[in-house]
Amino acid sequence: AYYADSSYNNAINMANVLLDIDKLSNDLIEEARITKIRSSICLKNWTVAQSECAKLQHSQTGNGSEALYRMAEIEYLKGDLEAAEKKVFEILVKIAYEYWSVKSYILLGDIYADKGNTFQAKHTYLSIVDNYEGEELRTIALNKYNAVLQAEEAQQRALQQRQDMLQDQNSDIELGD
Repeated sequence: AYYADSSYNNAINMANVLLDIDKLSNDLIEEARITKIRSSICLKNWTVAQSECAKLQHSQTGNGSEALYRMAEIEYLKGDLEAAEKKVFEILVKIAYEYWSVKSYILLGDIYADKGNTFQAKHTYLSIVDNYEGEELRTIALNKYNAVLQAEEAQQRALQQRQDMLQDQNSDIELGD
């Protein structure tokens, strides 16, 4: 409840209380760890988030798959695009849940876009749109694909305007001779 209310420090504290309980079920342990991961990311507490991801990454549950995804997301949020890209490729073979695999591909598209590789970004997003059935992630991928297209078109228009301006200046110089 604390995480849903954006009370991230309280969510972490409650998760720690749960994790201190002996004989806690695996489901509750994983839920506490994923809450700590999500909350720590929101607080930009990378060390705690990464530590909890490491503890959860080998689980074959949805929480384990999310922890793997979050490991790459943390590198991306820290601004280390190379490490994030490397981590995405490392984890894609380990993720057991399709949802988190697709989220990882969306993250990979974001990394490509941020690196200026719009060709790869567009094709990564388009692959999700064409091949994944889940509406939520297809919509996210489509929106990102369209954003890359719009950015490319804006860049092309700006380039054309600069070329037109230079051509006009050259024409003025020639007329002035």
